[in-house]
Amino acid sequence: MIQYRHRIRDLETQIKKCESHGARLLELEQERSTYFNKMKRGFMVLDHDRVIRRINPAACRLLQVDEKRILNRTWPWKGLVFVQSDGMVYSTEKLPWEVNPNRFSNVVTEIGIYSGSLFLLWATMEVESTPDGMLIVFDDRTHDRETEQQIRQREEKYRTIFENIQDVYFEISMDGFVTELSPSIKKICGIGAEDLIGTSIDPYFVEAREQMRLMDLIMSEQHIEDEQVWLKCKHGHAHACAIMATMIRNEKGIPVKIVGSLRDITRRVQAEIQLQKDLEEKEILLREIHHRVKNNMAIITSLLNIQDSDSASVENKEVFHDLRNRIVSMSLVHEHLYMSDHLDAIFMPDYLKSLVRKIIDSYQASALSVRETVDIEPVSMKISTALYCGLIVNELVSNTMKYAFPGHSADSQIQIKLKKTNQVVELEIADNGTGLPREFDWERARTMGLKLVSVLSREQLGGDIRLKRGKGTHFIIKFSVGE
Repeated sequence: MIQYRHRIRDLETQIKKCESHGARLLELEQERSTYFNKMKRGFMVLDHDRVIRRINPAACRLLQVDEKRILNRTWPWKGLVFVQSDGMVYSTEKLPWEVNPNRFSNVVTEIGIYSGSLFLLWATMEVESTPDGMLIVFDDRTHDRETEQQIRQREEKYRTIFENIQDVYFEISMDGFVTELSPSIKKICGIGAEDLIGTSIDPYFVEAREQMRLMDLIMSEQHIEDEQVWLKCKHGHAHACAIMATMIRNEKGIPVKIVGSLRDITRRVQAEIQLQKDLEEKEILLREIHHRVKNNMAIITSLLNIQDSDSASVENKEVFHDLRNRIVSMSLVHEHLYMSDHLDAIFMPDYLKSLVRKIIDSYQASALSVRETVDIEPVSMKISTALYCGLIVNELVSNTMKYAFPGHSADSQIQIKLKKTNQVVELEIADNGTGLPREFDWERARTMGLKLVSVLSREQLGGDIRLKRGKGTHFIIKFSVGE
């Protein structure tokens, strides 16, 4: 670009010297015209009075003027405004329009050019003396300046974010020294970032092995997230921090530093510890409640046994027996909850197997000839649902033990099944005994047990119950449960 400017200056000089040689003059002027038109930079040739004698198309485009209207006008023409990089308006008299023609001096100025209030361009303007005046060259730097401004704005933006983020940004050398740290570290350690940069990270870990574990993990995994460590602050207090870090390698693949962020999670960790403590206390309390309920039911059963032994009535003894079994079915729920790891649900196979065995055993002599088959899928149910199922099983198995096997046949069988399909539970209680008479309408029965079965199945479980007649008695209860 410099050679273009020097060539144009030389051409101006040569043209001046050979004004009387027509052919040579024409040749020089054509060359000058070619140079002017090729140039992407703006060129103007002024005489000593700053009158524009020549201007190239690039200058016309940059200054948004027509060549014919601008030629032979004094530079700068009225309406042009020149602004310094700091935003101050130049006085046109103070701009370097006057140069020393004897030394071909060159003055470079960076300015913004306006036409009135219309911004034209941001330019580097070079003013160079010539024998007949001066040569002005405009280099459009508008895009470069906008890019620089955008870069500065981005830097200011990220610096603002860096200085105000709650999380702590850090950079650590591979030998464990802090090289960069955001100001938010002071909220955790009580020490400013400027005092920590350049120091080793060793003293700030509560346990030295935690530092070794963390560094080994970063080296092996390259990137870690939400790793919890305990860091010491200025006064010796420990803070729980969640760390995210990445190992950075150079172009040769050699680890050069570790960058990342850490967040103070002390309050969250303390809340989790307290919550766990509260849950453990609640679990202990619930276990104690279930234990006491079971014991209270055992006391009630004992009272019924005493009353039963004092009664001579067979009918009363049967009532006491049924009441004891109902209490047992409910007491078993609390017994299983007390021994279970889960206090909000009952594991049905264990519960129903133990319940059926206790009911059959309560009938003493009859139990010797009855064989039970309990086929329960491994499902858990909430306490109330399990309790209703237990009461239903108690009533129907008790009826079977009392009425289905009058001759105590060696082939006496009771079958209990429970399965769950798509949130629908099917409970079956069947036997191979004498069965119910055809004319017997069990739903209109006045006995307490069958009434209880109907109410529990339909109203409490919200399901349906039906009797499948054939050999023996076969009840099927279906109801829906949640997830």
